[in-house]
Amino acid sequence: EGVAGSLQADLDLLYSVSRVLQLLGAVTSELTEVVEVLRAAILEEVDFELEAKRTEQFAEFLARSPELAGVVTVPAVYRESSATRVLTLERLYGVPLTDLESVRKYTPDPELAIIVALNTWIQSVLTNEWFHADVHAGNLLVLEDGRVAFIDFGIVGSIPAKTANAMLAFVRAFPAGDMEGIAAALSDMGFTKEGVDVASFARDLQEVLDSVEAMPPVDRLAEGAVDETQLNRLVASFAKVADGYGIRFPREFALLLKQVLYFDRYTKILAPDLDVMSDERMAMNIPRSMGAVASVDAVSEDSIPVMPEVLPPA
Repeated sequence: EGVAGSLQADLDLLYSVSRVLQLLGAVTSELTEVVEVLRAAILEEVDFELEAKRTEQFAEFLARSPELAGVVTVPAVYRESSATRVLTLERLYGVPLTDLESVRKYTPDPELAIIVALNTWIQSVLTNEWFHADVHAGNLLVLEDGRVAFIDFGIVGSIPAKTANAMLAFVRAFPAGDMEGIAAALSDMGFTKEGVDVASFARDLQEVLDSVEAMPPVDRLAEGAVDETQLNRLVASFAKVADGYGIRFPREFALLLKQVLYFDRYTKILAPDLDVMSDERMAMNIPRSMGAVASVDAVSEDSIPVMPEVLPPA
């Protein structure tokens, strides 16, 4: 019935067609997998009961982190006014992180706002069963009282604990030039086939890096200054790594990368001088035992309270 029913029927048909084409050999299994993932994602977007549950789960995640109290929030879910096709949430008054001037009206330190938002999201990636996978400007706000608010949990992603730890290992190994550490982290994150020889993978990655560094600067490339020997070596080294180690890009990392790009944009707007990779206030740069979110005073004593307002059912 309604939009959800129409979507279900159309997506089921699309999936069935892709399966038939796959069985006939007209397309590969990858297309069917893409359609299946797309089908599941779209149907989740219109499942308001699931979104209500996720919103409450994220509130529980925040409640487990005392350092986030009064700093980060999500809208309350009004269950008595919600149903399968209607989701009623607390109304929050705020501005998107892309609006620097408005953010400055609600917090004296915009840099702190992006640090809090980033730390909360990173914590959810590392310690929660799922993370918010659609943090565009309309879903991440600075409220009138200075708090950061995450809204709209229609799209989420999940990263296994092993993968999350490997991500941290990669972040630490890359700046240090630890090629074996990088290779091990990429393997643990699922970017390669199973059982790769990490030492061999590291050597081949180093060859790729050396080939890239040996290429002329971008401005000279634009002028046509290309050494074919260097170019052939670069292509060959890429092909060797891709074929030899079964390089692939896990779906969840596509979601992660999209969010990282969003946060990169917000950081450039709110804190252009912030060095995310080394700032001691960043969660990934703090030992786990010390907590993961910077201690902040983002909410001033005389700030304007957020007035909840129940939105009428659509």
